[in-house]
Amino acid sequence: LVFASENKYLEDANKRTAENIIMAKLEETSKIKEYPKKDKDYLFEESKKIIEKNLAGYGYDLKSYLQMMGQTEEQFKTETIKNQIEPMMKTQMILYSILDEIGQKVTKDDITAQANKIAKEYSVSAAQVKEAYGEYQLEYKAVSEKVMDYLYKNAKIK
Repeated sequence: LVFASENKYLEDANKRTAENIIMAKLEETSKIKEYPKKDKDYLFEESKKIIEKNLAGYGYDLKSYLQMMGQTEEQFKTETIKNQIEPMMKTQMILYSILDEIGQKVTKDDITAQANKIAKEYSVSAAQVKEAYGEYQLEYKAVSEKVMDYLYKNAKIK
């Protein structure tokens, strides 16, 4: 990110710090009754694809990597869901429920705006961003931005 002034930088840093504190408090105080299995499985498969792609860059496949790590595929799935997928889902479920509570929606324009914003930041095309992130992640980024902006503007910080 490039900032026009030191004040703008400090303002942005303060906002991000406050948002992190707000989100941490929400995660700490929120309880999720149940994570939808279909969503957990979908997110696991998406995560697995990324891991497989990264491993391929080093000349490994997932099966040989798991053998080196002394893990079965079932252990890998269980640990990935517990340590990565469920915490991510918790954050997402909190943000989506707040979005519903405040009566806002994320539109296709919001998703396109996210892609354009990231494209500008990294000097790539919006199409490249959409391909790299996918619709799901861009929607989540739009939801996160909307909710965090709302919470930041309405927070009572002591």
